[in-house]
Amino acid sequence: MVFRVLLVEPEDVLYTLPNNYTYLQAFLESIGINPRHQRTVERAMKAAQFDVFHGRIRRTDYYDAILRFHGVTNANDLPAGREALWGDRTNFQVTIGAIAGMEALHKAGIHLGLVLNTEHSGEELIELLAQNGFPRNLWAVIATSCEIGQIIPDPTIFEAILKVANCPPKQVMFLTRKISIVPLVSQLGIQGVAFRPTEATTVPRVFSFGELVDLLTT
Repeated sequence: MVFRVLLVEPEDVLYTLPNNYTYLQAFLESIGINPRHQRTVERAMKAAQFDVFHGRIRRTDYYDAILRFHGVTNANDLPAGREALWGDRTNFQVTIGAIAGMEALHKAGIHLGLVLNTEHSGEELIELLAQNGFPRNLWAVIATSCEIGQIIPDPTIFEAILKVANCPPKQVMFLTRKISIVPLVSQLGIQGVAFRPTEATTVPRVFSFGELVDLLTT
């Protein structure tokens, strides 16, 4: 099978987020607030995260909800709190080999795309990746959930990016860390591939960017 397009769900593939909320914790402590446990916050903010990922509420409203849940009551403190949350949500740790792998695929003529559930716009994501060493011209197509109004694995987000890519599903590969997504995208005719799965699985998988390059170019 010849693939023309590689779609990547970048989080936990191209980069990871420490998820320790270092910036937020420092901010809260600076104004005398003891941060609430992250799992408690995640449970309380589940509906708000759903809404911001679908583009139903603004990112600032989502961040403000998180801050108020922690106990921030002074409106004058909210801008600095939003900045801290932004710092944590954009503190990308690039995966070893990711930049070289994407550049090799781009050079080989593979069209690269990004698909992500996020509160960030596509332009913001490209800029953030560029700040971490990924050339801006790597990406041919991009779809973020907050702009499309649907989240992975809803078919709508893939239909939108396939339309822009002008490519039939059978010539598209989707790379994700989430094993459960692979059979779902395969139902759309897209070849799903799991990146470095940590559990036993029978789904297609790769364990390095070198292996991915070989898979798509040989």
